Amino acid sequence: MTVILDLLKWAWKLFWPLIVLIILIGVHVGIITYMDFDSGFINKNISMVAQIIGSFLIFYSINANLKTYRNKSLWSLFVDSLKQGTASKDEPIIINGHPDSITLTSVKGEISLDNDTQNVEEKIEDIEKIIDEMRNEINDSYQQTNNHLNEEIVKVTNDNKAANSDMSKVKSKVIKVSTSEVSLQIFGIMLMVYGAVVGHIV
Repeated sequence: MTVILDLLKWAWKLFWPLIVLIILIGVHVGIITYMDFDSGFINKNISMVAQIIGSFLIFYSINANLKTYRNKSLWSLFVDSLKQGTASKDEPIIINGHPDSITLTSVKGEISLDNDTQNVEEKIEDIEKIIDEMRNEINDSYQQTNNHLNEEIVKVTNDNKAANSDMSKVKSKVIKVSTSEVSLQIFGIMLMVYGAVVGHIV
């Protein structure tokens, strides 16, 4: 029993437009066969109703797709086109950015050897101290820059992970919506074709 139910669910999921159309055809034939109505009158009315419903389903499906992909309905697009005079343009998708800049501070060392009272050894010691100070400043600047770069790498990595997660969600949403909306559009087209054919049957 479970296998049969699973098979019916699978068939309904894939072929529900065809199944519903077959049921409608059966109802149509039943009305003509068992009810005392003029077949031409019935065919014309069923043709009109089928084409109206089919057009509505296609319109509804397109409108639902626009709301899903662009967060806008057909009516809002129409209003925007009237306001702007042209078709609305797609808004750029901005992923969280961090336009941080890295500034390297320059290291300046000043050497003053104007004191004539200093001997050569004292002057050399002063120069060595200044060189050590410059080396320390350079090391500190390098360490700060390196830390900042590491922070930026972490931020970019996290942004990439978030973007990939968002893309996966959008992809699954697109697949789900596309499958259901395509089936609805197919059913709408089938109704319109059926209505057009029935309308020519007397």
